[in-house]
Amino acid sequence: MLLCFSLMAAIQEISARIGRVTDQGIAGNIRAHYPPWLLRAIVVFTFALFAAGIIGIGLLAVPVLAGAYALGWTIGFDRKPLDARAFYGTIAVSTVISIAIDFVGLEPIKALFWSAVINGVVAVPLMVLIMLMAMRRDVLGSFVLPRALWAMGWLCTGTMTVAVAIMFATL
Repeated sequence: MLLCFSLMAAIQEISARIGRVTDQGIAGNIRAHYPPWLLRAIVVFTFALFAAGIIGIGLLAVPVLAGAYALGWTIGFDRKPLDARAFYGTIAVSTVISIAIDFVGLEPIKALFWSAVINGVVAVPLMVLIMLMAMRRDVLGSFVLPRALWAMGWLCTGTMTVAVAIMFATL
């Protein structure tokens, strides 16, 4: 974050000098020196990468909204704060915690590492519960897992359990 402004200024300076020397902007120089098929490929790749990022960010909200729905909360930014207290309260508490972490001096990479460790440990009992529910006809009706998915699910759950056990054994 510290270098963002200086990098932006440097890119603008380079772009301005190239434009002044060549009487064309960056786009004109790129068009003059690279074949059109390569430029189209780069544009398509860039668009796909951008779209994947936006979709991924949107998918992050799905578990949060599903949890809020399961708890029976009134959700959505279209609601007034007094109508959706738990929803706005969760956002406020998360924001305060994020700001507090920033001032505590917690290293982001270490926090990311330990959140992944906690996620892996918590995943095992959740996977067991999901597998137990996915096999029950009274829970899922006609959507019960077929045998192949049942076996694959338990194989993944077992693999995750072994991985967590090995992690704890090697601490």
